[in-house]
Amino acid sequence: MSGLDFRLLLKNQWVIVCSLVGLVALFTTMVDVFTGKFGSSTSTQTANNNQSTNNNQTGNQVTPQAQAVSKPKHGRQWMLDSTGAGDADAKDFASIVNSLQDGDTVQVKAGSYNGPLALAKSVVITGDTDQTTGARASIHYSGGTGCVITGGQVTLQNLDVSETSEGGSVLISGLSQSVLQIKNCNLLSRGSSCIAMSENAQLTLQDSSLRTESKGKACTVEGYAKATIDRCTFEENLRCIDCLQQGSLAVNDSKFQNNISDSKDASLIYFGSTGSAEFSRCTFTENTAVITDAQGIMTLTNCRFEKNREGYWKYTVASTSWQNTSGKLALSACEFVSNPRALLVSNGGQLTMEGCKFQGCGQLPRGGDAAANYANLLVMGEGSVATVTNTNFTDVQFAGVLVADQAHATLKDITIQGGQYGIDLGVSASNLPKGGSAELENATLSGQSGQAARLTRGSYLKLFNCHIDGEAWDSSIYVDTGSILEMAGSDVKGGKGNGLEAVGANSQARAQQCQFLSFQGTGVAGRNEAKIGLTGCTLEQNDIGAQAIESAMLTLENCTIGSNRTYGVSALNSGYVSLANITFNDQTNQTNKDGFSTVRISDKRAMTANQ
Repeated sequence: MSGLDFRLLLKNQWVIVCSLVGLVALFTTMVDVFTGKFGSSTSTQTANNNQSTNNNQTGNQVTPQAQAVSKPKHGRQWMLDSTGAGDADAKDFASIVNSLQDGDTVQVKAGSYNGPLALAKSVVITGDTDQTTGARASIHYSGGTGCVITGGQVTLQNLDVSETSEGGSVLISGLSQSVLQIKNCNLLSRGSSCIAMSENAQLTLQDSSLRTESKGKACTVEGYAKATIDRCTFEENLRCIDCLQQGSLAVNDSKFQNNISDSKDASLIYFGSTGSAEFSRCTFTENTAVITDAQGIMTLTNCRFEKNREGYWKYTVASTSWQNTSGKLALSACEFVSNPRALLVSNGGQLTMEGCKFQGCGQLPRGGDAAANYANLLVMGEGSVATVTNTNFTDVQFAGVLVADQAHATLKDITIQGGQYGIDLGVSASNLPKGGSAELENATLSGQSGQAARLTRGSYLKLFNCHIDGEAWDSSIYVDTGSILEMAGSDVKGGKGNGLEAVGANSQARAQQCQFLSFQGTGVAGRNEAKIGLTGCTLEQNDIGAQAIESAMLTLENCTIGSNRTYGVSALNSGYVSLANITFNDQTNQTNKDGFSTVRISDKRAMTANQ
């Protein structure tokens, strides 16, 4: 039998057409076998296009379209396993998310998953940890996507949640009346945000870490949303927590560390809400970002700030104002250690501080720096107020407390040790008209190399029952032109210069029941038309007890002057000294004056050799 001649078949057109139809059908069947489905090549291509839009990519592979699962195998408990092994209901969230019901639980085996894009039911999603490798369940979102929770009570626990690429989305958003609880999760956003709560949503965040690679926001709370955060770590973020509008916030036992950026947008905490923010037992370490209370009530209790470095903003914590509403910052039992920048109160902000400790804070100003930024506490701007009690400033590097630009501070039961200045009142810039004001009670100032107390540019200071033991090269208390000092029941000791010095027209100092002792210069000195009044004071063991120079005026009444090395009192260059009821003890040279000056004695006890 002769063989079949294919050339004859090819000449037959019907044979050719039938052959082509068969090849197309075969090709279609092969494609369907690889997709695991039967159908036309057109429908398969459409499914793949949709899948590339809605799911993440790993390399150049596209995740296949998930088969929807209507109900779990075990009651209302779902199980996901990325390998498809065992009794798993599905390999990914996309297969089950539309079938979830209130009260469902989802157990997620260790592996990698594409996260759900929306949740509106009350569900608990728990990740497993591989007992052999330690691998966890990991949920990923591509740039521009995240999970939006629009209702119900959702719990996410034991999960790693991250973006696969930089995008502008939020990993997890809570809206409307939703209640979100996140436990033992690691959240990584590559430049956008980890968590955002708005409207009336509520967040409980526990034992979790939040990172944005120093590019984005870890957590935002706005609208009427509320957040409670316990035992969490915020690291490598541009902004850690923003609380805005009417949002409220409570943060406990959490760590903020290595949030480093020179951007003006950098922030640890920004509170611009009419609600409240409370921080307890939190630590803030080696950050350049800052804490700002711009509006509303913020409370920090038993918190520690250590080695926070300089960034764009020149402060560590600030109470200021925004939209004509002042921040109200309260610190209790907090510690500040080795921070170069100030605790700041500005622009009408308010601070209440009790039982706090500052150690080794501030730094010497460098070229071009504003010196005010390096005080331990800086209060500046009209309407700004600080009330400080039972607080210690030790090993001060530059200035303890600086009050400037018509701000006011009240300090009681405090200690300021070290630095160039203890309490410094003046202006933060030379073009500003008037300094600050302060009242100190039961305060101890010691170890200052410049002045323990300095008043410039129309400042006002009141000292009651204070103790100044300085090593100042200049005057321990310096009152410049236009400034006023009132002091009572206080003692000023030691120092290489003068005890109290008032200089310039309209500068005034009044002291009652005070002591000025053991200065290498003058106990009390007035120069250049300054006016000083002393009542019931003691001036002993100085070089000169009291001196008026260059038209200055000193009035002493019921005072004791003794054991001063050169003179008890002296008047030079048109100086004027008035003595009434003065007691000289062991004072060899009681008074001294030149031909242009006056020492007027109003009682017989003030007998001198140079009347």
